[in-house]
Amino acid sequence: MNFQRAKWVAVTGLVLAALLAAIAVRPGSRLPSGKEGEVVVDFALPVVTAAGLQTQRLDGPQHHRTKPLLLHFWAPSCAPCREELPLWQDLAQHADTFAVLTVAGDESDDVVAYLKEHHLTLPTLWDENGTAHKALSVWTIPHTFVLTPKGLIVRDLMGAQTRESLQEALTAAAK
Repeated sequence: MNFQRAKWVAVTGLVLAALLAAIAVRPGSRLPSGKEGEVVVDFALPVVTAAGLQTQRLDGPQHHRTKPLLLHFWAPSCAPCREELPLWQDLAQHADTFAVLTVAGDESDDVVAYLKEHHLTLPTLWDENGTAHKALSVWTIPHTFVLTPKGLIVRDLMGAQTRESLQEALTAAAK
């Protein structure tokens, strides 16, 4: 009897955990990690493109202090990341009133191959040692921060996003 009860509790717990995980990663979800309201920590990372890892290093968010910034963390090994990258490519190509900067965390060869295979040209930095991930407490991906031109984090968006959720966040950053 006790074994059956323990088994039932374990199965119920797993089902509940799966449901909560599905809710947490739905497109457009907002589960703050405690960074909203903080000024982003700056970091310098190498630029990576479809042509390969560049010797140039970019001063991350500091480089984009003229307009709101969508700072997006992703990896080729992440299925939700791969699904939403066409949206990020489109945003980067049509960004007039905001900037897009992505940070990839997989091996640089994997990032290069993915960018090349999918003809992606969006601005991407490679976080070799997890410096930016640690500085912003990015423990799951995809993960997006929306920053004001002064570097203030106004939205901390976990999981895949929609164009609508990003537009709403950009509106908040422009205020």
